[in-house]
Amino acid sequence: MNEKDREKKNATEAGSYLGVGLALGAAIGILTDNLAIGLALGLAFGSAFGAFSYSKKEKEDK
Repeated sequence: MNEKDREKKNATEAGSYLGVGLALGAAIGILTDNLAIGLALGLAFGSAFGAFSYSKKEKEDK
């Protein structure tokens, strides 16, 4: 796999984590009747998991 394909795959996976985080955040926000905070938390957790996954893969590739 060349470098461009690897970067594209990592970007796709990061987007997936953001989507899952936002979906979970929306569900939590609806359940707690505070959608704005739920979405913000979902975005934060999705970004964190995406960054963690990316850094873990970078270490494995080396």
